[in-house]
Amino acid sequence: GEGRERVRGWKMIGPTSAPHEAKAAQVSYALSSWPLARKLAARNRLACFIGLNLLLAPTLAMASTSFHANFVIVGGGISGVTCCQELSRIAGDSKIALVAGCGLLKGASNVVKLSRHLNMFEIVEQPLDSLNSSNTLVLSSKAKDLDVEGKKINLSDGSLLSFDKLCICTGARPKVLSSHPRVLSLRDTESAKYLQSRVKRARRVMVAGNGGIAMELVHEIRDCEVVWAVRDGHIGNAFFDEEAGRWMFPTLADRLVDELSSLNHLPLPQSVEDEASAARAESGVRERGSSLGPQWQTGAFGVDYRVQEPRIKAGLGTLKGSLSEASPVFVKFGCEVVSVEGNEQDQHGWPLMVSLSSGEIVGCDYLISAIGVVPNSELVKNSGVIALDANDAIVVGSDMASSVKHVFAAGDVCSVQLPPDSQDAGGGSSWFQMRLWSQAQQQGLWAAQCMLGNADPLRSPFDLFAHATYFFGYKVVLLGRYNGQALNHDSPSFKMLKREEAGKEFIRVILYEGKIEGAVLLGETDLEETFENLILNRLDVSFLGDRLLDPSLDLEDFFD
Repeated sequence: GEGRERVRGWKMIGPTSAPHEAKAAQVSYALSSWPLARKLAARNRLACFIGLNLLLAPTLAMASTSFHANFVIVGGGISGVTCCQELSRIAGDSKIALVAGCGLLKGASNVVKLSRHLNMFEIVEQPLDSLNSSNTLVLSSKAKDLDVEGKKINLSDGSLLSFDKLCICTGARPKVLSSHPRVLSLRDTESAKYLQSRVKRARRVMVAGNGGIAMELVHEIRDCEVVWAVRDGHIGNAFFDEEAGRWMFPTLADRLVDELSSLNHLPLPQSVEDEASAARAESGVRERGSSLGPQWQTGAFGVDYRVQEPRIKAGLGTLKGSLSEASPVFVKFGCEVVSVEGNEQDQHGWPLMVSLSSGEIVGCDYLISAIGVVPNSELVKNSGVIALDANDAIVVGSDMASSVKHVFAAGDVCSVQLPPDSQDAGGGSSWFQMRLWSQAQQQGLWAAQCMLGNADPLRSPFDLFAHATYFFGYKVVLLGRYNGQALNHDSPSFKMLKREEAGKEFIRVILYEGKIEGAVLLGETDLEETFENLILNRLDVSFLGDRLLDPSLDLEDFFD
């Protein structure tokens, strides 16, 4: 009746008006009685997950409830979930609140530790109650407004959440080339399934972009013409230089064509009316969960990306168009999308006309935009207090703290800016930001430790760039300055060593002043831990010369 209840150490503060007093009492009792809470949840369809998936948002909103937590994390992606888990593990006496904007969280599964800095893992969707513990509160609500100085967040359900320290892990969203309903992007499980349903009807799709998502899309789309608009001069520029990209390129060799065919005699994949209905459905999809992450076919379609040989030859069969046994790929290098126009009235042509910077206009059924992401920093953008970079990412230092010391950020929403002298060649950090899932996980873990003030500098994730994934069915490991980033390629101290076997492995090592600065490992080389240690230990290996990559030399034993 006084509007103040303590349940498992949590404060619920706020006046309970007479019409809702009984409901407020029911909420308090439910929070202290988990079996009853489940029964109440079964009868209440309006969702708000508090502790064990309690569906009590309307009651909390009506009671104008306020909560206080020592640590608040905003965002249910991999960085936010990792940060929350680490805080819950090492700060048992503190109260932790995770504000998740949707009904699912993104966690890491099947984690395989390859080395100190390298992990292979899959992203899986988890229910909100998967993080439930005595000191952790998970809220299925959106953060609407942030009072930085007052240390308060207004939530979409009307609740007020105060905090001592805040970590913003809201991720990023795909850049969209056009609002046209036939321009698609890949964001989460729902958008992947929507994309699958659209491609099923397509005769020709265009893929714009040259990063990991674009490469995987081109490889996976079958029974459909694919036009690949690549801004750069070789594939995979976001990860590979021309040499490594060329090694990967033969996986598409049997599908490459020199010109587009005329498919105008085939029926359009969908009527204008049906497409308009689909667009309305897609508009809801775009607001849903966190991004898919590595090996996205596993999470979206339940297929095993580790089945290597079949995948290298024919993909995983998750994205199939309407042309039986026709999967040509037409690559347009050195161009990008300039404009997109609908052509719905011409029932004998293409419903979408895409203008390229090369001056060409290409007709297609769908355009898939995979040209990068935009940080979701709206929560702090209007505060005028927290510093953002030119791309509206939250600027943080090596301690993950923003310009306001009690506000931290991790993952794609932030821009990590290390001291310039820490990244000098010949002993400095070889880390740089690429907005990868591996980095988001590392930053979430590190942010939790920094928020508690007990981060060990020797365990910093910023002393080495390290990323492991799969492209085209091949294992890909990138270490340090793997493309010679920030090194003087014209210096006599700069040297590259290479070993390759078509279709099996590609190994390239960057040396500077006799020390290994980076490595590209494609295929099952099993050398990732060895080269990671050589980069970190700063050993002079110049005495080995070209023998460094001699298959008969057991590097692991040699440097043991």
